[in-house]
Amino acid sequence: MLDTSHNFYNKIQSTRNCLIIKDDVGKSKPNTRTLPSTDFSYGMHISKDHENAGDVISAWAENIRKPKKILDQDFKKLNIMSIAKKQVTAPQQRLYRKTVICRRLSSEEPKYTFDNPDHVYGMPLRPSTPIKAVIGNFYGLQAIVDKHFAYSDKEKNPNRRRLFAETPKKSRFDEQKGLFKMKKFLKIRARTSTRRNHSFSG
Repeated sequence: MLDTSHNFYNKIQSTRNCLIIKDDVGKSKPNTRTLPSTDFSYGMHISKDHENAGDVISAWAENIRKPKKILDQDFKKLNIMSIAKKQVTAPQQRLYRKTVICRRLSSEEPKYTFDNPDHVYGMPLRPSTPIKAVIGNFYGLQAIVDKHFAYSDKEKNPNRRRLFAETPKKSRFDEQKGLFKMKKFLKIRARTSTRRNHSFSG
């Protein structure tokens, strides 16, 4: 426990050095720096933006096309043409290049330009949800009316089962099935008879 009444303690506290200044028990160190008043705002002052987001969205800046770059002269072709014209010396070729213009062919593909100011870009939006019809139960009432007319039409024209003319099962089982025979033996009669004394006929 330090003696706060000692002159050395008072000298340390008056130095305003945050490293050697002492604090009391349960209390923080006293402030050694002179701070501004409570009304002071810390940080960097932000200048007012003269063009806000609304101005940026509402203002449309059209794209300004760049002027086409002038291609350089095709010196290889000019040399061939100057030789064909008997311009072989350096002064003659220099004069020939000034009088004859022969540009290089552009390697870029021609771009398709679409100049329609009324054209709308982007995907079309879906139609808005009819909130008034949803809250007012318009679709529910419409479904009730549709079901009512559907049931009334069903009662007027009931679904009738189609009657198919089918042979009775008994008659199908009573039919005697013929034995399987090859085509060359169809006309040949059987030489034996069955236990019921009925011979198999082809």
